[in-house]
Amino acid sequence: MNLWWNLVFFCYAIRSGNFGRKTEGIEKKTACAGRFHSLSDKLELDDESLDPLKPDTDGDVLGDASEIGIGTDPSNPDSDDDLLSDYIEVTLGLDPLNPDSDNGRIDDGVEVMLHQTDPLDADDDNMTLIKMV
Repeated sequence: MNLWWNLVFFCYAIRSGNFGRKTEGIEKKTACAGRFHSLSDKLELDDESLDPLKPDTDGDVLGDASEIGIGTDPSNPDSDDDLLSDYIEVTLGLDPLNPDSDNGRIDDGVEVMLHQTDPLDADDDNMTLIKMV
């Protein structure tokens, strides 16, 4: 398996809780967007889409504060609907707001999970499309 595929499984294991159970009660901090540490209680209570009792409302392992900081939707685990969670995209260096980070005409999720190509390399998208024809 290539690196992308291994990272997807690793991120899924963390998200699903199969990689350890130490995520409960962790403060709203993330290595992916470290400058966005927490949200005020008022903000969480005022925004009906957020759960003030959870640091990660949508359960994608990317905290609500980080999601608001980078512009993703904290109530949707996949803001760009490309089949990869926002956390996986940030971890892989992809754009969580663009379903096709390399603009190669194949969505990031399809590249990673089906074709096992690099979602940051538009050239390998073109070769995949040629093979499909």
